[in-house]
Amino acid sequence: MLVLGIRRKFLHCPSTEREQAMHLYWRVIEELKFIGETWIFNDPSLARNFKHWVKKNADAINMMNRAETCPDSPIFALNGFPHSLN
Repeated sequence: MLVLGIRRKFLHCPSTEREQAMHLYWRVIEELKFIGETWIFNDPSLARNFKHWVKKNADAINMMNRAETCPDSPIFALNGFPHSLN
């Protein structure tokens, strides 16, 4: 089991940096799910921010999940490379 933590100064960074950090957390979590790991958020504010980010980006996440089920689609690749290395 992995515990993902956060420092308090994260809450005071600009929203674009917060968005980028949430995207990074999401990618890490997806990779962990892929290898069968479980994870929890240790900090309630991180869990709240992540939940808000997932709701805000639900359409994009849905497209990414659809790309994994339809890997031959050219929409989800750039110059012949898929969106993920998995």
